[in-house]
Amino acid sequence: MSDKTVDIMLSSLRDFAGVAKLEACYELQVVIIAYDAERIDSEERLLSIIRSLELNSPIELKNAADIPKIRSAYEITVHPIQPTTAR
Repeated sequence: MSDKTVDIMLSSLRDFAGVAKLEACYELQVVIIAYDAERIDSEERLLSIIRSLELNSPIELKNAADIPKIRSAYEITVHPIQPTTAR
């Protein structure tokens, strides 16, 4: 995973209402998508968008319980999403 991969994901999710930011942990090759669960009722919608990008990285859903562990033990780079329009 690289900055380029994260940039592609950011561009794809920029106009997806409810997505707030991406948090990249380059050491673990993990991207956490922070979103408003009241506006996005299915993680599968987000996953299908990311999978459609055909990135050169595996795309899989991780256990949400792992997120605090990742945030506390590893360096996280936060990429806020500045939406242009809402979908």
